[in-house]
Amino acid sequence: MRKMDADVRGSYSEDLHHLSVNDLALIMLLDGCFIIHVLLKFNEDEEWEGISNNMVTLGKNNDNDDGQEEEEDIAAGHEEDMVVLDIMGEKQIDLRVVAVKNVWGNMLYDLVKVENQIPFTIIQTLFSKLKTPGDEEINLVEIARLLLRGIHPSPYQSFATDLPEHVHHLLHLFHSTFVPSDDCLKINSSNLQKQNIIDVEWIPSATELHLAGVKFVKKGSATNFLDISFTNGTIEIPQVMLHDDTNTLFRNLIAFEQCYYPQTKNYITAYVFFMDYMINAAKDVEFFELKEIFINWLGTPDHAATLINDLCHKIQDAGGSFLQGSIQCVKIYYESRWHKWRAKLMRDYFDNPWAIVSLVAALILLLLTVEQSIFAAYSYFHPPKN
Repeated sequence: MRKMDADVRGSYSEDLHHLSVNDLALIMLLDGCFIIHVLLKFNEDEEWEGISNNMVTLGKNNDNDDGQEEEEDIAAGHEEDMVVLDIMGEKQIDLRVVAVKNVWGNMLYDLVKVENQIPFTIIQTLFSKLKTPGDEEINLVEIARLLLRGIHPSPYQSFATDLPEHVHHLLHLFHSTFVPSDDCLKINSSNLQKQNIIDVEWIPSATELHLAGVKFVKKGSATNFLDISFTNGTIEIPQVMLHDDTNTLFRNLIAFEQCYYPQTKNYITAYVFFMDYMINAAKDVEFFELKEIFINWLGTPDHAATLINDLCHKIQDAGGSFLQGSIQCVKIYYESRWHKWRAKLMRDYFDNPWAIVSLVAALILLLLTVEQSIFAAYSYFHPPKN
């Protein structure tokens, strides 16, 4: 660790002069060994993998003590399992205690915080020194990728298959798994080529777009939450979950993008700005909940709207959003008078079956009246011959 001191210090923007070589080496050693332990434990224990896959539910904001009771039940149920005997026959606490759901969930979110990152080369170097001959096939990058899927912000567990050649840290690895599908990028690129607009500074909210005839659909075939597209007046948006840890998760992903790493795309920033367009008030959140685009575990639509709007606060939009083409098409669609008139007609006269029946009856009556008038006029100008 001491030999890597210069490389470690060069990995941080902060000046670490207050840490001696030995102190910094000790920090890297302890953090690195802890992360290796977590990765190996996850890799060998199916129970841990099952917990990881369901960690996103920990963000749910419970209004009662069910979560606390569940945690106590888990701890009580596994109390005997947590005690093991060492080679001297003495009782020791098994490290499976960290598998208690809340502790495990908090740890996963902590692993992707900007301030908690250590160079991944530290982890790989330590593992190369600690591994046994039976560990040669272990791929820490792949294990970490599978581990972090438990805090994916949407129900979709599909990740990008092309991992970066050089992983800087766990947050970098986590960010690299969020890539829009090829179909999504193709649709947005096609939309961009159709338009001549250079930039769009504003588009209406979801409820306003809905009143103008834009349809919103939950995308069922998405690979991840970034697969947003606009085609023929319909915006398809993958489902996303909003919970207590959503703010932490997105802020750290955005913070990483703001560092402007080479080859790093601003996909998360583009997504957040798009959602900021869509959500202006609680009614927009309620509309997305109705469309099953949002699973809101924050308690109220107001909390969700505040969360989304605050994510863009003091964030620099570098431009070149992969959603720019669809945003432009949505704006043009909204400004079309024909679409607004058509939407108003559908809303006012075809919103319920009775309105449709009344309109059909009125049309039939109108046709009969016109027919009667035609026959009357024909009889007047062409009276029957005696």
